[in-house]
Formats: sequence, structure tokens, C-alpha cells
Amino acid sequence: MAAAQPMELDPAKARPIFHRIDSLRILGAMTVAGYHLGGLAVHGVPLLPEQPWPGVAAWQQMLLRATEFCLAGHSALMVFFVVSGFVLRVALEYGPQTISQATAKFVLGRLFRVYPIVIFGVLVTALAMGGLVGHERRAFTLPLLFTNGLLLDVTVNVNYWALQVEMLLIPVILALYFVECRLGPTVVLALGVTTALLSFSSNWAIWPPLSHNLFAFVLGTVLPTFGRALVTKLSRRSATFWTLGAITVLLLTRPTFGLYSRFSAFCEAWAALVLVSMAAFRQDVSLLTILDVKLLRRAGQAAGSYYVLHTATFGLTLALAHVLIPPLWSLQVPSLVGVLVVSLWLAALIPLSVLTYHLIEVPGIELGRRFIHWIGINARRSTVLASPGTEPPQTSTIAVRVKTHPLVVREEGYASQGRSINSAVSTSTIQG
Repeated sequence: MAAAQPMELDPAKARPIFHRIDSLRILGAMTVAGYHLGGLAVHGVPLLPEQPWPGVAAWQQMLLRATEFCLAGHSALMVFFVVSGFVLRVALEYGPQTISQATAKFVLGRLFRVYPIVIFGVLVTALAMGGLVGHERRAFTLPLLFTNGLLLDVTVNVNYWALQVEMLLIPVILALYFVECRLGPTVVLALGVTTALLSFSSNWAIWPPLSHNLFAFVLGTVLPTFGRALVTKLSRRSATFWTLGAITVLLLTRPTFGLYSRFSAFCEAWAALVLVSMAAFRQDVSLLTILDVKLLRRAGQAAGSYYVLHTATFGLTLALAHVLIPPLWSLQVPSLVGVLVVSLWLAALIPLSVLTYHLIEVPGIELGRRFIHWIGINARRSTVLASPGTEPPQTSTIAVRVKTHPLVVREEGYASQGRSINSAVSTSTIQG
């Protein structure tokens, strides 16, 4: 069967949107949230524990194992990181191409997108905890709001460490883009392989979460070039097999290697690279048609709000479960209680997240755009496209001395994949 024929993108036009990536993001956010809630208890009985409940029927233990198999929280997190590198790399490509303006627009865009929802999330979490935050139950103060709202600290919500990693990687993503523009994507791929091997060391990048997870972002930045080139050459059958293989790896790493194994993260990131590439560039893979569901696509826009807010709703959720669920159920059919509570909670978070997205995230994004325009930054790409097969004029600071890779089509003043899409760029944990 012939390989997929990609559509051509015009970087002079609006940035593309990969709707299947949006759907992946909300499914990932729900997976991470479900894993977190599953560790809590109702009537003293854990909802979805790591170890089986004692004295329950075999079918309940099987249901528990099946649920844990689906709630591959760490795999979903690595998918988030790969998606983040991908969408931020594309965002840079569709922005101004001088180093100064590209840097200013990118940094300001990230600040206005991330900080409003994080500050809101910190406030809501502190309120939900009754003003006493952290394991030490410290009183919530203005300095704590400042440090946690700016992600300098995660005392209020420890799960925000992933957002800390994303903010720390702003200069890294910028640097990788500039390197790609000057030296080609092969150098970036080599950096991805190198950082993947270094991820087995906890201190090579000083902070362990950064040391362990940086490589996933780097892999995401090669997705528009190598990732697209490789998956679009596959036949539909081969693409389906690769997609199925990637999903299998993402689901099997935790039971095979353990949750915190570095082998798990290593395998998950490479599998995520394949899955995200397929979702972005192979619309003909029927295995992924679930990602075309309109509800998922719309909810995917609010995946950032979903991730930020899910911890804040734990207290209310458990309180309602204690009232509505008889204690005898938790003792006799804990597996059904766990699945019921987690499933209903995951569904209920979607409308709350969508509302928060429109009330908090969208105004913050719009404010950032207005500010960027006000200070005179050209928000759109400034390079001039050339006809296929011709040499474009060198119009930007970045677009010089490019070494093209055989997999890369020279369309513009820098090394650029002959790109195609089926849908949309949003972001990872927080949209890009």
C-alpha cells in the first residue's frame, strides 16, 4: 500500500492546529489525574491501590489490574513532554525569525499562557485545603502565593513540578530551534539521543526532574522533521502496526520495569515520539480515529486547566464519595467503587476545565497577544517563501548557513521538513 501523501503547509499563513494532538492531551491529562486520585481512599479503603486489596474475589483483583494498566500516568506524562517540544518548535517556526523577536515573542507568550492558570490553580488549591498547604500544613500566605504562582516553589501543589520543568526548558527549546535553523535537524536528533542516554543520571542537569525528562522535549522538537519524514513514508498497514506498538509500549512499561524505573521513562518517550508523529501526520491510521471525536478535541483545548485543577478537587470528591457510597460497598466491592468514583470524577472535571479555560486561559493568552503587539513584535513569520526547487532569499537573522539533511526538504531559508498536517498545534501540559 502506498505511503501517505502529505499536505503542504505555508508558514506565511496561520499556525496549524493538530486536533488529534488536542485529543491526546486531554486523554493524557485524564490518565494522570486518574492515577493520582486512585491512590486515595474512601471509608479507609484505597480506590485503586498499587497492591491488591486483601480478601476480595479474583475478578475484583483482575479489574484492578486492568484499570491500573489503562491508568499509565507516567507514560501519559512523557507523551505530554514530547507534545510540548513538538508544538513549541512549530510555534517558533510560525513566529518572527529574527533571534531577538523570536525570543521575545516566545518567552512572553509562554509567560502569559502559563502563569494566569497556575496562579488561579494555586489559589483554588489553597482554598480547597482550607488555607493550610503542604505536608506540614503551613498557613497559606502572600509569599507562598508569589513563589508558587511563579512556579519557584510547589509547596501548594507538588504535581506542578512538571510545569516547573516546562518553564525551565523555555531557553532550551529556543536554543534547539536556533541550532536546527543553522545546523540542521540532525544535530538536534543527536542531542535527543545524547540526553536520552544521560537521563539515567540524576544530576547531569543539576536538578533530577530536569535531568530525567529533558530528552523527551528534545525528541519532540525533531518531530516536525524526522518524525514526519519517517511516518509519512510508511504504508497504512505499517503505520498501524507502529501505532499499535507504541501504544503497547506505553501501557506495558510500568508493569514491566516499574513506575520509577529510568528504563520505563526511556522507552515511554521514544514510544510517545512514534505515537505523536502518527497522530499529527497520519490521519489515515484508523486506530487513531477515536481522537477525531469532537468532544475530545474541544476538551483537549482545556487539558492545561484539567491538569492544573485536578488536585484541587480531591477533597470535595472524597467528601461526596463518603456521603454517597455506603461503607459496606467499599469493603465488599472496592474495585467497583474505585472504578465508579474515578470515572465519574474524570468526566465531571471536563466541563469545569473547559469553563476555566475560557475564563482564565483565553483572556491571559489574548492579553499576551495584545502586549506583544503593543511592544512592536511582529507576531507572524517574516521570511519569504520560495517556489519549490528554488533558493529563497536570506531575510532573517536565523536563516543562514543551513546544512540540510537528506530527509529534509529545503523550502525556506532554513532546514525545514516538507511539512504536512491533519489537524492542530495546541500545547502539552499547558498549551504552546
